[in-house]
Amino acid sequence: MKKFRKILLSVCLCFTMFALVSCGETGLGSMPKTDDMVTGNGNLAVTKGEYVYFVDSYVTSTDLGKNDNNQGEVKTSALYRTKLKEDKLDVDEKGNLKTYELVVSKVVGTQNTGLFIFDDYIYYGTPNMQNDREGKLRTDLIDFCRAKLDGTNIEVLYTTEQYSAGATYSFYKIGGSVYLVVFDGKDIKQIEITSYAKNAVTLASNVASVMMPKITDYAYTKNYQTTGTQGYVYYTRNVTENDFINTSNKGNVLGKVNITKKDEKEERVDGVTTYELKSVESNYVYAYKTVNSNKCLYAINNVANTSTDIQITATDDYTNEFVLPNVNGENLGVIVTYGGKTIWVKDGLNTSTNSVVISDAEYTINYCDGRYAYYLNGTKMYRIDLTNTNLDENVELVFDETNIDTTYLDFDEEGYIYYFNTYTGDSGKSQKYLKRVDLSSKIQPEENEEETDLGYKTELVGVLKNKHTKVEI
Repeated sequence: MKKFRKILLSVCLCFTMFALVSCGETGLGSMPKTDDMVTGNGNLAVTKGEYVYFVDSYVTSTDLGKNDNNQGEVKTSALYRTKLKEDKLDVDEKGNLKTYELVVSKVVGTQNTGLFIFDDYIYYGTPNMQNDREGKLRTDLIDFCRAKLDGTNIEVLYTTEQYSAGATYSFYKIGGSVYLVVFDGKDIKQIEITSYAKNAVTLASNVASVMMPKITDYAYTKNYQTTGTQGYVYYTRNVTENDFINTSNKGNVLGKVNITKKDEKEERVDGVTTYELKSVESNYVYAYKTVNSNKCLYAINNVANTSTDIQITATDDYTNEFVLPNVNGENLGVIVTYGGKTIWVKDGLNTSTNSVVISDAEYTINYCDGRYAYYLNGTKMYRIDLTNTNLDENVELVFDETNIDTTYLDFDEEGYIYYFNTYTGDSGKSQKYLKRVDLSSKIQPEENEEETDLGYKTELVGVLKNKHTKVEI
């Protein structure tokens, strides 16, 4: 979940920013328990207790027309939920959900989708759909909203004034409040949400790029605490005269700011080093440092003190670096492509003394769960077992989907991979619907079938409409 000049919004839009837009009083009649565990926050689907809340399909927000996102009239790309049966989707013989409920009848499944559940509310974004003062329909802007988990009490919490290149957002529960953090392509804004949404606070201005820690799981507590990098947003920005650095020199500024306290901020700048954010893991932010054209990856745990930086790679000959997750605070290194191979460089300093070739071909890693490294090869996904050094045995097929949209892949730590797949009906009309891979259900070959590596079970999550189905003959 993007770069243009600031547009002044209409007075009408400002008044709707915090409006209550409830879609009904009765709701769905049931909710998960407040203290049920939440998994998958920030993804296309999020699970709380026995319920999975999900966007059923995808639409690019800029393709929407004026009346395509009217409350109560939207069923495609809307917010749904289904109740699990013995922790699995309850589907019929065709693989379609037996039961599902429309939670919010607004467009939620877009390029800016990210669902979050805290306590009794689900938080999401939907295209703004208002005209600015010049009469332009602003489907590129976002209304950030929340609704109770039974579909009632829908509120617009904040509306962006811009949402340009590199823009992103996340929701956090810190202390007794929920915080929306938005990087709109220029500034980092924070909105504290208690019983209502407070005014936006600017955490950092004229920002070029941002990394926000991802916290996918949530356990109910009245005073939720963050650890390590979780309470901060990391960013880069250009050097200004206020940095007391000659702005004609090279380099930029690396900074971090506390989500709840805008004045708790650290930055580093020397007029020489250029920083490029890579990822955030556990206690470290990972960033490239380029000095005199030499670009290497570092793990940084103290933005204010460069002496504690840990060098991960010692050469810019590495490409497609993927930072492995920290385990018990231990840095496990990176997976890189180098010399035509895919290599796990455990300390990053040498490609021969402390590294393992995990593939004789070059692949870009999409995700690692600590044991398996996942990558795409065309529309097929594979995973490499990092505990197996035998290159003839360490790779297995995860799935093979002809019509997959590889732009959006969500890896749920509970063992699911969510993605959009295109369905085309007899009428020729198509729609991208949400599917997932169940990594606990490996497909078994039929009797006398020679192929044994068939991947894992895929299942339709989205609510397939009749116009996007084919009649079986």
